[in-house]
Amino acid sequence: MACLFLLIKWFVTNTMKSMMVKHEHNCHVYRCRIEHINMKDFLAVLAIFISCISGYLVFDLFYTGFSWAVLFSALAGFILVHIIWPKKQDEDSAWYNALEFIFDFPYRFTAACIRGAVKGGSDAVDFDL
Repeated sequence: MACLFLLIKWFVTNTMKSMMVKHEHNCHVYRCRIEHINMKDFLAVLAIFISCISGYLVFDLFYTGFSWAVLFSALAGFILVHIIWPKKQDEDSAWYNALEFIFDFPYRFTAACIRGAVKGGSDAVDFDL
């Protein structure tokens, strides 16, 4: 949770760059202006938040007992993270690539398991028991 707080703090300080306060005569008029909100950063923070919630739902599945609703909510969250994560661009930093690997891993692992169970073969996770 502390990691999520630090990511949100970083997002707020880096994207909402200017807050102007204007005082006119005796009455105080406050005007806030947001110069630039980077949509790519916003989507990344939103995806990280959803991934943390989905991870908690997976933990809750094992801790409090199985529930189909919780399972489908966690899977939907991981699929949503995969969909809303910003697409790769040439100027992406190593941080974006590392974060994408970490937070997109549950989707890729689940997709590989399902692909291996349905299709079979050597390109997916092996289920030898």
